[in-house]
Amino acid sequence: MILAATSSPRAATMAFTSHYEGRGAEGLDDIWRGTLDRPGAGVIVIRVETGVQGTVRGFVFVSRDTLARSFGATVTGRIEGDALHLSGPIDVGPASGMMIDLTMRGGRGTIRARRELASSSGAYTADTDRGTARP
Repeated sequence: MILAATSSPRAATMAFTSHYEGRGAEGLDDIWRGTLDRPGAGVIVIRVETGVQGTVRGFVFVSRDTLARSFGATVTGRIEGDALHLSGPIDVGPASGMMIDLTMRGGRGTIRARRELASSSGAYTADTDRGTARP
């Protein structure tokens, strides 16, 4: 499956398997690394910083065999028990402007990427002190 910025109303879905690697060197972010489930499809890195009451913000990076199929997204979400739910705009790579929804439980997860209508993209504003986006 190629994740690219298209006008298709259908969402692209990618399954992945990941494992918790611990805290980042800066001591703030929890890091998960893994692979997309289709052999040779690519790798995923999820970095999240936990806030109050289970809220999180972070970054999702998917590296595939070509730059055209790779992307990075600034995400926000929540942790509920052993489940992680993240969403946000793809802001790095040719698919910039699409939105992703990521759900992960027990190291298994899915990413759904979809084209957002221009009117709904106003829900995100830049957080200028950290260079991230927040809802």
